[in-house]
Amino acid sequence: MPGASLFIAAFCETWQAHYQGERYRVLPKDAGQMATFASQNGDVDEAGWRAACVRYLLCGESFFANARHPLNLLVANFNQFSGEARPALARARQTAVDRKTEEHMQMLEEGHAWARQGAK
Repeated sequence: MPGASLFIAAFCETWQAHYQGERYRVLPKDAGQMATFASQNGDVDEAGWRAACVRYLLCGESFFANARHPLNLLVANFNQFSGEARPALARARQTAVDRKTEEHMQMLEEGHAWARQGAK
């Protein structure tokens, strides 16, 4: 599993090539965000990361382009740029979120029912 520093270096190289030699300024928050990303996404290898970087930098959507493609937006939107291998993982994570949401909604409804019975 590549570490945060390798991910950052690969992003900076790709960003610099895209922006014709300009250097990407790594912010302190980038390092922390990448450390979290690396620890939570052990299935992402260097080749997959670099491919996502290229897709991200080629994305002409004004939201990304006007911000000049900062690292934090790639990390926050990684599934959008990661290619074919990640949708199943995203669906699995969403299913887990949906399940938790359903559990919380059920507990909330039970609490409302209990409160209504106590008010009678």
